[in-house]
Amino acid sequence: MRGGVFGRLAELDLFHKIAYVHGVDCIDDPLAKYRAHRESNTLKDYSIIAYERDLVSGG
Repeated sequence: MRGGVFGRLAELDLFHKIAYVHGVDCIDDPLAKYRAHRESNTLKDYSIIAYERDLVSGG
């Protein structure tokens, strides 16, 4: 973990900090697509990502 709560979900950590200070609104439409390839850290270290996701969701 580098400087924040999360290691692999560093962007999520950043967005949580921004939302805490400035607030956010939600929209229903997707703004981006997420892609994972065989060599991506998403697939290689999925257990870490799942653990951090559970921290966020309280699960």
